[in-house]
Amino acid sequence: MSRLESEFDKAMMNVYRTAKEECDYDAKYFRQMLLKHRSVETER
Repeated sequence: MSRLESEFDKAMMNVYRTAKEECDYDAKYFRQMLLKHRSVETER
């Protein structure tokens, strides 16, 4: 995994956390996709 992909993974997980903390929205399916496919494939 490249450094850029790793940074994108962190940014996408931050999107999930922000939505959960600030909007009380638990995007469980989005999180599962991130954990299973990583951020680049989830974004596609």
